[in-house]
Amino acid sequence: ITKSGNGDKFQYIEKILADIIQEKTCKDRHITLEPRLEDLFAHNIIRHIDIDPETNQEQLYVIPSWMEESVFDCPSATEGELVFTCIPKCPIDVHIDKHRNIHVLVSYHVFDLGRRDENDMVDVEICPGYSVSLKIANLYLRKVQTIVFTRRGIPRGNMKDVFDTSNISDVIVHVSLDMSGDKG
Repeated sequence: ITKSGNGDKFQYIEKILADIIQEKTCKDRHITLEPRLEDLFAHNIIRHIDIDPETNQEQLYVIPSWMEESVFDCPSATEGELVFTCIPKCPIDVHIDKHRNIHVLVSYHVFDLGRRDENDMVDVEICPGYSVSLKIANLYLRKVQTIVFTRRGIPRGNMKDVFDTSNISDVIVHVSLDMSGDKG
């Protein structure tokens, strides 16, 4: 098949690749799991029982809660793969970035912090049972600042060993200080 111009060749190759991907994945089944954020911190494993639609038999799947995606071959010969996607439930002021770092947004009024001893700690709850502590003396008198707690987050997925939890992400606390004179 002859195509004229590089644009046509690219579109032709793109179409062939799209067809191959569609053919390979059309029989895949997708299941979305929503582990709690504390499950990721605790390195919990999700046990999911799925029923094979052809044989009606139960199949147990063990999925690491911290892996964004886990793929298994389906037991039926006519099915494709079983794809589990984990989307953690996070509190409204917490999110996970593409590097699996945990971002936490907190806000304090400068007068509230100023009334405390400089050696006091402020606990920042990430989720139930998991928090980091900010030392008041380490905060600057700035409206916005970022404090990084290295290797205090959740496991980063390892495609070679999905149960490896040694590569831990960071917790990044974004602190907003209200410096208005409204409190006092």
